Amino acid sequence: MHPNPTDNAFTVSLINATEAFSMEVFNITGMSIYKEQNMDPSNNTIDVSGYSSGVYLIYLKTQSGATQVKKLIVN
Repeated sequence: MHPNPTDNAFTVSLINATEAFSMEVFNITGMSIYKEQNMDPSNNTIDVSGYSSGVYLIYLKTQSGATQVKKLIVN
């Protein structure tokens, strides 16, 4: 996931992944503010230019059930 921190957008790429994945973005209070299914593992750019400055949690889940949570900082 890069760049982090970001002002306008960030890109998610899953290294060595061949299956689609889902992504959900949560604000710091735990409210889901973005959700996308069947994302391409090689390259996805998400626009966050309309987001308030702060910390967001990015929840990634592959179709086989592997999960990962990342922290994103929006300036």
